[in-house]
Parts: sequence; structure tokens; C-alpha cells
Amino acid sequence: MSDSLRLGLIGCGSYAQGMHAPALAAQEDVELTAICGPRRPSVDKFLAAWQGHGRPQTYSNPLEMLEKEDLHGVLISTPHNLHAEQVTAALAAGCHVLVEKPMTISLAEAEAAADAARKAERHVLIGYKTPYTGTLQAVRRALREERYGPLRFVTGYITQNWQALTAGTWRHDPAAAGGGQFLDSGSHPVCSLLWALPGNWQQVSVLMADRGDQVDVDTVVTARFDGDVLVSLAIGGCEQPEGSELIFCCAEARIEMDGWRGTWARVHPSEGEPEPISDGPDIHPVAHFCDVLRGNVEPLVGAEHGCRQAAFVTDVYRAALAAGQLSAAQVYPPFAG
Repeated sequence: MSDSLRLGLIGCGSYAQGMHAPALAAQEDVELTAICGPRRPSVDKFLAAWQGHGRPQTYSNPLEMLEKEDLHGVLISTPHNLHAEQVTAALAAGCHVLVEKPMTISLAEAEAAADAARKAERHVLIGYKTPYTGTLQAVRRALREERYGPLRFVTGYITQNWQALTAGTWRHDPAAAGGGQFLDSGSHPVCSLLWALPGNWQQVSVLMADRGDQVDVDTVVTARFDGDVLVSLAIGGCEQPEGSELIFCCAEARIEMDGWRGTWARVHPSEGEPEPISDGPDIHPVAHFCDVLRGNVEPLVGAEHGCRQAAFVTDVYRAALAAGQLSAAQVYPPFAG
């Protein structure tokens, strides 16, 4: 496969096994050249399940892999605090990058990664779910065209038994995860919000509760965006049934959608019955990444969005610290600086 895309994988855990591997195997012109993971059992489990092209070389050190292998692109699925170093290292090696959310934790790290991408003339894509769905693409276009009049306010939530599901993992270590549920599953509706809205936020306030944990578990954020668009978003991670909804309230209609996975969206006009809204079929982030590398499309969720989301996350955690909602020991150190 001399004309194939040569890709590498950093992180061989359950997400890479369940999400990246099948999507890569479905790409006819992709060769998985190398994989890297610090724990050999995860590497072996990935290899046992791999059904795509190529028998990848294995590494435990990502820098060694990047030095020895000639790769077009790298997929990164590792703890959040490793993203900044691994993204910039891959860019320095001449690779395009698809990194799982978040691109980085802090704004300074995000801006450094974006600058490295510009200098290397390479793309950084982020594996958020909803921007790759026809539903959020349609919602974004409708809002920016003001198809239903000016947007007035947005409200929404995500609920998940996150605290129990992730107990005992690095996701409860502020130094590794950067934060709790707000930065983890909560980042998906936050992405949907920021990707859909054209304006920037002017004010942010927050209530956070740790529910006896080392990180935030439940959060309520309110914000004022350009054009006097008011936003309230609740992020629940403590024993709730799983679900998510974002509601965009315009002057002439209300748009509702699944803000977590983008599985559905509908418009409630001022008169008439609700109607589904979509701009077409969904695309898997890995398939989109490969299309970007082939030169067929531009990235849907790139480094610019990574910086925008990191800025919002930074403002939220700093507001929580200023209000005494969390202690400095419960957040990523740069947030407390």
C-alpha cells in the first residue's frame, strides 16, 4: 500500500480499541503503522482486536515512535494532561493530529499547540462528537443565518452517573484530568454550545459541587454572550440517569437537540408541529481526519476551536475558585495561577 496513509496511535486503551480501531479498519487506504501505550496488556489487547491494514510496530514511548516512524498522522487518546506535550511532539515530527477531547487543558497550552500547528503547516483536529453530526451542523447554520430570528437564550444539561462510572481512575486526579465532570463528559455540550454560537462570552458565573470528590462533579454555568444571548448549562455527574439536551430559544422558534452526541434535533416553530433538522449524515471523526489528510475537506473542529474551548474552561474554573466553589488543590495548577 505505497499510496496509503500511514498513521500512528498514541494510547491503546478502551477508547482506542472501541472507537479508533474499527473506524481506522474501515478506511481502505489507511495503514496503521505504529501504536504506542505504556501498559503492555492494553497494547496486546488492541493488537488482538485489530482487523485493518498493516501490522503495527509497538512502542511504549511516544517520542521514540515519532522519531523512528514515517507517519502522515497521529491519533491521540491519553489522559488530558499528556495532550499538550504529545500534540506538539507529533506536530514537530511533521504529523497531522487527531486528539481526543480536550485538545489541551489550559489556554496557554492550547495557544502553544495552535501556534505549533501553524508553524508546521499541519492540522490539529479534536474528537468531539457533535460537530461531526448533521444535526449540530444544521443548528449552527440556522443560528448564524438567523433563520428563526435572533437568538435570545440557551439552556441545557447533561446528566451521567460519572462519579461512580469513573471511580478509581485518573479522571479523579486534578493533575491528570485537569478537572472533573465539567471538563470530561460535560465538555461535549460545552463544545456544542461554543461551536454553534458565533459570538464570544462577556460574563461567566458558576456554581460547582465536588460531592466529596477530589474534583468537580456537579456544575451550573451561566454566561452572557455577544448580542445579549443568555446561557445556562447544568453538568451533572452524581447518580443521575444519563441524558442531555440543549435548547436554543430564538425569536420565532425553539431548537432542541441532543447536546452530548447529536443523535437528534428538532425545531419548534411559533406555529405548526415540531420538525427534525439535519444537514445530512454524520461522519466519524476518524473518517473526517483521513479525509482532511487526503486533502478532500477542511477540518470541522480544529485548533482554533480548541483555543476557544480552553479559554471558556479556564474562565469557568477561575470563576469557581474565586467564588470558593473549589479549592486550588481540586483544579489543574495553571487555573489557580
